[in-house]
Amino acid sequence: MITCLTVGPFQENCYLLVQDGDLAIFDPGDEPDRLIEAIEQTGAKPRYILLTHAHLDHVGACKALQDRYDIPVCVPRDEVELLENLPLQCQLFGMPPLPQPRIDRVLEGHETLPFGAAHLEQIATPGHSPGGVSYRFGDHVFVGDTIFAGGVGRTDLWGGSWPTLQASIEERLFTLHDRVTLYPGHGPTTSVGAERRSNPFFN
Repeated sequence: MITCLTVGPFQENCYLLVQDGDLAIFDPGDEPDRLIEAIEQTGAKPRYILLTHAHLDHVGACKALQDRYDIPVCVPRDEVELLENLPLQCQLFGMPPLPQPRIDRVLEGHETLPFGAAHLEQIATPGHSPGGVSYRFGDHVFVGDTIFAGGVGRTDLWGGSWPTLQASIEERLFTLHDRVTLYPGHGPTTSVGAERRSNPFFN
């Protein structure tokens, strides 16, 4: 079961994935009380907070969920500096400071995480940010701001690179089967096939 909650002023998508009684939380960006209510309604056991990247709109509720459920915040290696500089990110966007989460686990490269009776697979997809990743579970891939329905993540923020992002999408996402569903950090879900055929950045 996958639930999407669109939260905060940036209208960021936080996803809850439930499998075999386990629950993974992807990019809890804001509105922790609302997220907690949704988590409780699943009846599943929270296992991980998984960040696709560490921009402020994807991490604002991490600390509250971490404190409530005592579960690890998992951060890609090359996103650690961004998360450690969360106060500066807030300052640059003219926003009040967000609660600083604890970094419990640094993800190294291509890792798999036990989840339910299966595994979550980490896929390196940098370019929107220095160390952005996607997470695959079967035919479902949580892509953060790597790619959107009809668009791609911006590359003008610190550590962004269009050539890197282009390679990530073409070599790591577009090589998946057409039927694979993509769950982006903003906007509606899409599929590998739809984006390969019609995304204007690649056609």
